[in-house]
Amino acid sequence: MSDPAVEAAQRAEQASGWWKSGHSTPWDAGYAVDAAREALRPIRELHRELSVSALDEDAEVEHGMRLVLDNLAPLIYSTEELMER
Repeated sequence: MSDPAVEAAQRAEQASGWWKSGHSTPWDAGYAVDAAREALRPIRELHRELSVSALDEDAEVEHGMRLVLDNLAPLIYSTEELMER
């Protein structure tokens, strides 16, 4: 069985190379933030896909999807990203 958090942390560690940067800890190198972003990546992709597909639904279904997606957005996007949307 896989653990998405562990897999995301491993991908972030490989991508960041914090141990080569001279930082004393992964946190100092931004590794923790990278890991969190990596864990959210598939959720963000699904959120984008569902946001687009909501437009193809009838008004009632689109409204319900929009309510859910809009409530999830602050949990998966930064404030800056939300302001750009």
